[in-house]
Amino acid sequence: MKSNKRVLKHLASSFYLFYIVSLLGLVSVVFSFFMDLFYDWDGAVEMRFKVISSFVELPTNFTMPDGSKFDGVGEFYILPRVLEINNLSYWILSWLDQFVLFGVAVFLTKQLKEVFGSISLASESNLFFVRKNYTRIKRVSLISIIFCIYVFIESTIYSYLFLEDLHVMDIAIHVHPDFSVLFGIFPALIILAIAQVYKAGIDMKEESDLTI
Repeated sequence: MKSNKRVLKHLASSFYLFYIVSLLGLVSVVFSFFMDLFYDWDGAVEMRFKVISSFVELPTNFTMPDGSKFDGVGEFYILPRVLEINNLSYWILSWLDQFVLFGVAVFLTKQLKEVFGSISLASESNLFFVRKNYTRIKRVSLISIIFCIYVFIESTIYSYLFLEDLHVMDIAIHVHPDFSVLFGIFPALIILAIAQVYKAGIDMKEESDLTI
């Protein structure tokens, strides 16, 4: 039991630390945005694209461990993660993306620190099942799902609107959305299931209290 209490306290402390770090990150993003807006912006912005390319055939050569050499054509993915672009619209989109990322991080870590902080305090009185925590856990799940969908929509927009005519070293690169970002929905659904189990525990406790 004492071991469980220590774990809960460590989790509460860890998420509190993560919350402070993400909050500082959000503040630094806002500060940097206004610094760029009024003082430092040189017209360039680094756009981070969440897309993946189709296979691209490129000349390839390498030496194998036995000393034999390969000299031919290989198939590769090109992942255009960061491009520097001189465009105001892209600059706004880049900052919006950072705001959303850190905003979601602040929201999720805040909910989790409150959940584990509440459970850690409840370990003294055995009042683990409270509706506020159910609401917090459910929020974590729903915001995580919404964020995954947001990232996928963003990836789709980048693929079909912003990077439709992409060339690297005179080679045409065809990109498409990165469907792997949708796998983040599955952990979020597990958290939602945990929230429902937690809610069932609350309902059972309330029924027990009424019976007594």
